[in-house]
Amino acid sequence: MLKYLIKSTIAFLCLSVLPSLGFAVPPTGQFEFIISESKIWDISGSYSEDFDGIDIDYILVTDEAGKITGSGTAFASLFGATVNADLIFNGSIKSSREVTRIKLKFTMIGDVSDGVENFFFTAKVKAKLEINEATHSALGSAKARICIEGNGCVREVASFDFLLEGDMDGSWVLTLDLSEAENNKLTGTGMITLSNNREITTIVSGKYSSKKETVKLKLKNSKGTKFSLKSLVQGAILEIVKLKGKSLGQKQKLQ
Repeated sequence: MLKYLIKSTIAFLCLSVLPSLGFAVPPTGQFEFIISESKIWDISGSYSEDFDGIDIDYILVTDEAGKITGSGTAFASLFGATVNADLIFNGSIKSSREVTRIKLKFTMIGDVSDGVENFFFTAKVKAKLEINEATHSALGSAKARICIEGNGCVREVASFDFLLEGDMDGSWVLTLDLSEAENNKLTGTGMITLSNNREITTIVSGKYSSKKETVKLKLKNSKGTKFSLKSLVQGAILEIVKLKGKSLGQKQKLQ
């Protein structure tokens, strides 16, 4: 009979929209994502090296645009001579095609003494390094030009490497705190927590589509971090299906 056909048709229509009824309101609250497929490496830290009578202590800082700065001191006692020097670092870190590269320059300025006389010297070093994900280290080579007062200049080429400070393994956690503005628009804050516990804060804006059950968001700050992401809404859960952006000079992409 016609009434049974109409009844079954109406029942089908009602059941077909039930899954989306829970998503009529944009997702709000806090959401956390653990990201290990796309790495953010931070070489910031306090480093100390002691080998063969040489002591080196230095601090490196990486800003969100990928610029590296730092300073330190060096002391050595070799072959009856002593060396005291200050170190000044600058450089950059970038990623391309899943390879993270570091360009690091530093200058040593100090004096070397044979116990009788002091001689002023400078050393300028240029290093090219790549992050080794397996060992959590930076590996590469360096070229140096060393000039000693009254003794001219020499050039040296050597390997260059150092272990990254702390628990730095490139993984990171993205935390979103979302609230509804109006017309399915979303606002809020985002926090990126690196594996060395460094925190990067961003402002979040975006929009929720009830028809597609998706959220599109943009995260950015004034320091060089920016991301865009698309998420599926599954009840009270967001699932990232696409992410693209940059932080600490390194491009990120998930899809």
